[in-house]
Amino acid sequence: MKGFRCLITVVLILLWNVNVFAQNKSKAALNYIEKYKDIAMREMQEYKIPASVTLAQGLLESGYGNSELVKKSNNHFGIKCHKDWKGGRTYHDDDEKGECFRVYKTPEESYRDHSKFLSNGQRYAFLFDLKITDYKGWAKGLKKAGYATLPSYANVLINLIEKYDLTQYDDMVVKGKFKYKEGKKQKKKDQKTKENTPEGYLLYPQGETLVIDQFESIMSSFFLVYSNRNFTANQNLDYFYSKQEENGAIRWKYDLNSDSPIPSKENPEGVSLPLFAWAEYNLFHKSANKKRIKEVMPILQKYTTWLEENFKSDNG
Repeated sequence: MKGFRCLITVVLILLWNVNVFAQNKSKAALNYIEKYKDIAMREMQEYKIPASVTLAQGLLESGYGNSELVKKSNNHFGIKCHKDWKGGRTYHDDDEKGECFRVYKTPEESYRDHSKFLSNGQRYAFLFDLKITDYKGWAKGLKKAGYATLPSYANVLINLIEKYDLTQYDDMVVKGKFKYKEGKKQKKKDQKTKENTPEGYLLYPQGETLVIDQFESIMSSFFLVYSNRNFTANQNLDYFYSKQEENGAIRWKYDLNSDSPIPSKENPEGVSLPLFAWAEYNLFHKSANKKRIKEVMPILQKYTTWLEENFKSDNG
């Protein structure tokens, strides 16, 4: 009888532990995995990065999809701008104050850029020599390569992968059980999203055209610094900087749907008043972000040179 009672006790303890483990699973994490697992598996197919690792990084870096960086910038992996980044920018305190992070139009863009970031980065090259199912090797390798400064980064990734059974998605890809499917409605939605992503921008719709205006963007930045981050004061400005041409030109208006300049008969070159420096001075006055000044100064200098060489009158 005592042996039977002991057995029952052990079983109850095991069941309790299983139940507690299940209860400890975050609903937000489960929702995130359900929402992005297909994208992670598609990236695994194309770039040979374990879906389990991608999802674990997304979970950790995005705070289960609830971070400000995700909500306002679609940046799921905490990837910073670096020198070669030509897209949108946003600034957050991280290892240092006011660090520059990449802005994406969609979550899919963030996942794809993460894949390219790893596959094109020389310091991550050794990871692709590992077995694609070696999630522990990948987690430890990411930490070794300096992806994050958190000392326990590798262990956190491994714990997330094991807790949420993320290796099941690796297995689906390896065994050929996964095929990425897009329905007609989803395709249309994705195409529209890629072309038309007005979130966070101050725009002026003209029919089906979403106009982003240089002058209005500059003037609005003076007021958006007080918007309690409902709109970032620099997002419109950074859009124009990302469109700078090789000769230094930045046009006065763009169509956000097509990312193309909007010329006019009166202003075929799309020249606007050179007020970017004034806007940046105001942003610096409010944020004291020296790092941003260093990053935008070359852009403004190149823009000013273009204006002076092509449009400056003889009288100055």
